[in-house]
Amino acid sequence: MMNTAYKTRKITFSETKTSDLLDRAELKNLREQMVSEIISSTPGTILCLDLSKIRWINSSGADEVIGQALRFLKESPQEVYLYVETEVNNYEHIFNIDRALRDAELPLLARVKTELGSFEVYIVGPMQPYLGQFLKYLYSCGSLSITSTGAAERLGISKNKCSTYLSKLFDLRLIKREKTTTKVGYEYVYSPIF
Repeated sequence: MMNTAYKTRKITFSETKTSDLLDRAELKNLREQMVSEIISSTPGTILCLDLSKIRWINSSGADEVIGQALRFLKESPQEVYLYVETEVNNYEHIFNIDRALRDAELPLLARVKTELGSFEVYIVGPMQPYLGQFLKYLYSCGSLSITSTGAAERLGISKNKCSTYLSKLFDLRLIKREKTTTKVGYEYVYSPIF
């Protein structure tokens, strides 16, 4: 088994003295910091962008910081993951990020803390409905790892289709992947990033 050391690192905006993501010109330094975080990350790093201290965000600011970081990540060969975290009372943040990412055709996961203290998963940005349903299924399984064979058995769809879905979700950096050795070769094991 090839073990990638997955570790989560939070980027909290309160540490950067930023309380708003509104002015694109002011956010260029923050975008450069995000790209720098991605470049300096070791394979398997999961970056959590904590928006809980951000008061205001618009789609232009979301694109400048989050959209640009996702574009860079998508083109990077590094196995680094990014998601945002916020609170339910900041749902407007998710709306504005979603709007920016839809225009850029970049999906992202959001982990939203509810009023009861639990977390819900939101898909932010564009995603094919079949992939979105498949991704929601994976995250509903909790931290359970799954193979294309296991997903096919549970969902009653072909192994090839499951393999394609899992590969696409991994390419979008919405799930993690590890290569394991089997008796006849290898297979990939997939799991949620949080």
